[in-house]
Amino acid sequence: MPARAYLQLNVKAFEKNCKTLLQKAGDGFFCPVVKANAYGHGALEVVKILQNIGVKKVGVISVKEALQLKELKLNTYVFGPLSPEDIKVVIDKKNIIPVVGRIKD
Repeated sequence: MPARAYLQLNVKAFEKNCKTLLQKAGDGFFCPVVKANAYGHGALEVVKILQNIGVKKVGVISVKEALQLKELKLNTYVFGPLSPEDIKVVIDKKNIIPVVGRIKD
């Protein structure tokens, strides 16, 4: 039987580390990535913590993940590929921002 593993988030340490990174970024681009349900910690919960310390944008891998955060009304960058249906959603939603790495032939 495989060993069970878990990861516990220390919220105070997370807040402190993110505040430090946010300050160091200054006017630069600071976009914590919360893909895969914030790596299992709960994307909505983690993003609420980030918003409380002043984070204005987060990154996800898909439009589906971005839509799960829509109630939080912050800029959400999608780092994964987009389907034609995703493009329609991105056009309609002002706060979902696609990141283009390359265009497929």
